[in-house]
Amino acid sequence: MRSPVTQFFSMPAVTTPLVWICQSNNGQNLTPFVVDRKLLPFVDCACQGLGDGMEEDVAGLCIFAGSVREMFNASSFSKSFPVYRERTGALTLVTHTPEHLGQAQAVAGTVTRSSSSMPPSHGARIVATVLDDAELRADWTAELDDMRKRIALMRQILRQKLEDRQVAQDLAFLTDQKRMFSYTGFTEKQVETLRADFGIYTARDGRIDAAGLSEANLDAATEGFAAVMRI
Repeated sequence: MRSPVTQFFSMPAVTTPLVWICQSNNGQNLTPFVVDRKLLPFVDCACQGLGDGMEEDVAGLCIFAGSVREMFNASSFSKSFPVYRERTGALTLVTHTPEHLGQAQAVAGTVTRSSSSMPPSHGARIVATVLDDAELRADWTAELDDMRKRIALMRQILRQKLEDRQVAQDLAFLTDQKRMFSYTGFTEKQVETLRADFGIYTARDGRIDAAGLSEANLDAATEGFAAVMRI
């Protein structure tokens, strides 16, 4: 099976790839290929503020948006506010002419109406209220910074605890990866063992939510992870 990177750079012209731009160098590296192949990228911006910071997390996206002719950008506020059950976000359309923008908006409106028509606006109003008020926005930004730092700290502590148990597996992924989620590389058997023997639940592909780690459960997580990493 070809890797996701190989598949991406093998895409035929006039394709719409789903892209997650995490850093500025991602935007710089992807832009020439996307422009040359005339791709229409759909960018997923789901965890802004939980990686390196609000501005830092979209540095690559800004480079990308300023270089391609057209693109979609999906922003989600589910994790950064959080209003997960409200399914709150925004779709930003970038086109190279005002005429194309009008056409794209018309199509987007038709798709929206056929899928959700008039969804509740509770989440959108919460986000708008916070972002439109300087004091509330400052409080939210500070709290988001605290959450980002806490997630990073939990990652560091978990890695150290596993290293203290002399786990042979490379644990760099715990601190190299950022934001809420981490791909552990656990097999389905390891995932089942975590669930059955230690009461630790992960996604079947081994993805864990680092935001769910705390001082109260780090020792238990360490015990379970160390055990399955020796399978």
